[in-house]
Parts: sequence; structure tokens; C-alpha cells
Amino acid sequence: MSESVQEKTFDLAIVGKLLGMVKEFYPNLVLAIFFMILSALGELFLPILIKNIIDQVSKLALEGRLDQFPISDAILYLGILVSTMGANFLQIFLLSLLSQNLILKMRNRLYIHLLGQSMSWHQNQRVGKLVSALTSDLDTLSDFINNLISGFLRDILLMVGVVAVLFSVNTSLGLITVIAFPFVVFLIVFFRKQSRSAFRRVRKAVSSLNTFVNEHLSGISIIQLFTQEEATKSRFDTENREALNASLGEMYVNATFRPLIDVILSLSLGLIIWFGGGMVLDGWITLGTLVAYIELVRLFFRPVGEFAEYFSIIQSAMAGSERVFGLLEQHSEIPDTGQYEFPRDQVGLEFQNVTFGYVPGETVLSDLSFQIPPESTVAIVGYTGAGKTTITNLVARFWDPWSGRILANGRDLRDYRLQSLRHHVQGVLQDVQLFHGTIRENVTLGRDIDDFELREAARRSRLDKILERLDKGWDTELSNNGTNLSSGERQLVSFARVLCQNPAILILDEATSNIDSETEQLIQEGLTEVLRGRTSIVIAHRLSTIRNADRILVLDRGRLIEAGTHQELLDRKGLFYNLYLLQFQRSDSPTDFKSGRQGFR
Repeated sequence: MSESVQEKTFDLAIVGKLLGMVKEFYPNLVLAIFFMILSALGELFLPILIKNIIDQVSKLALEGRLDQFPISDAILYLGILVSTMGANFLQIFLLSLLSQNLILKMRNRLYIHLLGQSMSWHQNQRVGKLVSALTSDLDTLSDFINNLISGFLRDILLMVGVVAVLFSVNTSLGLITVIAFPFVVFLIVFFRKQSRSAFRRVRKAVSSLNTFVNEHLSGISIIQLFTQEEATKSRFDTENREALNASLGEMYVNATFRPLIDVILSLSLGLIIWFGGGMVLDGWITLGTLVAYIELVRLFFRPVGEFAEYFSIIQSAMAGSERVFGLLEQHSEIPDTGQYEFPRDQVGLEFQNVTFGYVPGETVLSDLSFQIPPESTVAIVGYTGAGKTTITNLVARFWDPWSGRILANGRDLRDYRLQSLRHHVQGVLQDVQLFHGTIRENVTLGRDIDDFELREAARRSRLDKILERLDKGWDTELSNNGTNLSSGERQLVSFARVLCQNPAILILDEATSNIDSETEQLIQEGLTEVLRGRTSIVIAHRLSTIRNADRILVLDRGRLIEAGTHQELLDRKGLFYNLYLLQFQRSDSPTDFKSGRQGFR
């Protein structure tokens, strides 16, 4: 939260943006305000009606005519009471409907906006911050709309109306009541500052506690591995107590403010009863007027106790809105200006003098040029940091080159529609990302795929062997990221996913490393099917895959050093040979490295 927002209880710029979002809901807003005014007027009119009833009953009692009780006034009172309650209900209902629809609209807009941002932008964002913006920050806007109109504005209108009615009924009692106003204003201003300070401390403490919990639960394996449970408990207790103390501080402010308001209310009522009682006895005012004044003063002080809470809600909404609109105003998108559909098959790639880096001034690829013929498998090898994964990121247009061009069938990738390109350029990674849901949902990814196509994809990827062992088959529910499957089984799910999506270009980034021996054979069989009939880029992992590649590219510090078949590169005894030999020497079991049965990374 920025300091500028913390110091502002009410930011007109943010309110203006919110009103812009509310435009399509103006009918609901106008109706809600209309019913709010009706509700306030009803509450103001009831004490006056009570005055009339009491005065009439008093007069009838003195004249001995109580049998002529003003039934019509009593019925009118009940009618206004019911109408006021109905208007209040409609106001709350319409505002809730407006706020929830607005949150739905803003949440969709923000989520779509986040999906469209570039990978470089996402790498610089904290996931927790984005999740918070989509959930709790937007929820504060709902509280803001409901409390600002149905609470704060209504109470202000009611208080102003009470003062007007007080003076219109009797100026003398009105002046007596006004004596309390400066004290009320002072308390509101003073406790608003105290509430703001307490609110900021609570937000800071809760944020710190959430960050601590998120980091340490995500790294629970490290905590247990290094036996840091006790130290972590101690630090958590410190964070937890700070959150407790901050919350108690905020409660202390509210607990002090409300009783003081009650004291002022009691003193005001005491003065009115004292002076008003004497005025009734002297015949200056009627008993009904005194009762009406007491009710009006109660009505005036009733919302004052809520003001401290209103200020906290408004400030929280300002901070949440600032974060939400701040994200919406950030733009770091890959330009989608292409006009052509990406080819469905027979796609060849060409890098022409491509230079790129993730950070300005730090080059990862330098003047890189090579070609990948259609439906061929090209492996890319090199030491860590050579730029292997960067090549695949550029092919999928997660980033664009600083200079040079990447061509698909002779056309620059930027000339293709981004959605079409991403649909036909897909990857299988070492760490398979699975989502909460069934295996079927993780394979189809929302596409309408018939059962025959699913079964065929499962057969070709060898996922069918796994499904046969699962009681619910395709409908097996996956736990968080599919941890109820082994690493090899998760990889087979990703193979089936690729076969269903049927991309023209396939990227394999360490896709068969760290697999369990039980599914290794299935993985190799499934991989053969996945690679068949499509252009494939393979980041080097196991030599059993690399040996079958049509061509191997050897990178060193972002430059192409060697290129050729597996045997050609071994015979050349250059960088590839050294990498191969290094892997062979690290292997636990001696193997003729020319047979290519050992892997390297």
C-alpha cells in the first residue's frame, strides 16, 4: 500500500474511477438513492407523528374523550413504519446487487488483464499480491459501496434532517441540542486519526503474518529437513502476537469512542429533559414535543458511533482500489498485431540473427541463426545458462527478440495472431503443471473433445495403462498439482494433453528427466508417439532421446557452436563430446558412451 493512499481517507481520483465503472448500473444506483431518501424521510417523520399522537391523546384525556383515540394517526404511523422498513430493504438489496455485479465485472476485467500480461511482467510480480487484488481488495470495494451509500451518506442525510426538524419544531430546544455538536465533531475528527493509525498497524501486521505463513508453508520440506520447527514456531508466535496487539489496539479505539458518544448522548438527553420538562410544566411546549425531541436526539446520535468503522472501511477500500486500478493501468503485453493464422502442419522454423536478453544489458542469445526443417526433431544442448530454454520461450512468443527475426514457414512470428500461434506451439516441461479437477479436465483443458479422440490420445501416450489402474479412470480427482500421481504418471497426462491439442510445433524442456523407473518404458513409448509427425524442439536431457534427433544444436553463452547428428558431434570431439564425456564420468554405471544409453543435462 502506498503512503499516499494511507494518508488519504477519501481519494476523489479513485472514486471517479469507481463511478466510471458503475455507469452501466446507474439505474440501480438511482433507485437505491431514491429509497435511501424515502427511508430517511420516514424516520424523520415518525417522531413528528408521535408528537401529534401524544398531544392529541393528552388533550382527549383532559377532556375525558379517550374513546375518540386517533386511530387514523396510529394506522398512518404503522404505515410509515412499514414503508420505511420496506424502503430500507430495497435500498440495501439494490446496493448489494450493484456492488456484487460491479465486483464480478471488475474481477473478470482484472483477471483477463493479468492473463494478457507478458511473462517478463509476471516474473516481477508476487503471486500473493495478485491473488489478494482479485479477492480481498475487490471485496473491500463491495463494503465501500454498501457502507458509503446505505450507511455513511444515509446517516449524514439523517443527521442534517434531524437538526432541521429540531429547529423547525422549537428553536429553544434546538439551541440546547446544538451545544453538544462541537464535542461530537471533535471526537469524530480525533478518533478518525486514531482509527486510521490503528487500521494501518492492523493491515501491516496481517500482511506480515500472511507473508510468513505463505513462505513457510510453501517451504515446509526445508523446515523439516533442517529441523527448524521450533525456530519457526517461535517466529510465528511473534508475528501472531503482533497481529493480536494490532487488532486489540483497533478494538481499544472503537471501545473508547462509542462510550464517549454515549456519554454525550446521555448528557444531551439530560439537558433536554431538564429544560424541556420545565418548558412543559410552564406550558411553553407540549409533552409530545418533548418526546419528539428525545427521539430526534437519539436518532441524531445513533449513527455517530458507526463513523469510526465507516472511516476504516472507506480507507481500506481506497487502499484496495488503488492496488486494483494500479494493476489495471500496468501494461506489459506482447503485441498481438498479426493478421495470419499459424500453419497447422508442415511448419519449419528459422532463427535469423536473433539477439535477446531478459534484463537490459545482459545478453542471453547473441546473433543466433539456425533452421529447423518441417516435422524434424532438433535437440538443443549446452551448459546451464547457454540459452536453451530461452529459444523455446521465443518460439512461443513469451518474449520477442531484441533484434533479428524468427520465421515460421518464411513469415515472422509477429505476423501471426498470438492466440493462433500459442495454440499450435505447445510444450511439455519437466515440472508438469496440473490443475485441480479430473484427469479428463486436465487433458482436454476445456476443449470439447469426444470420447474416441480421448481414448486414442490415451492409447498413443500410454496413459491408458495408468487409467486402467485407477478406480475412477478419467474421472479421477487430482490433488494439488496432481501430487496423488507419480512424476511419470503426471508426464503421461501431459503427453495425452499434447496429443489432444495436436500442436504443429512441440517443445520438450527436460520432459523425461526425474521420472520413476516404473513408468520409464511407458514414457519412452509415449514420447515416440508425441514426436511423430510434428516439428519438435528438445532441450537435451536423456541421450536415448537425443540420439534419435535429426539434428543437435550445441550452444555456448548464447551462440551456436556446433550442429550435426549425434554421431557426427561425437566424432568431432568438440564441446558436445566434452559434455557427453562429463556426463559419462558422472554416471554410476559404466556404459559405452558411444552407445548413447546414458543421459546428461
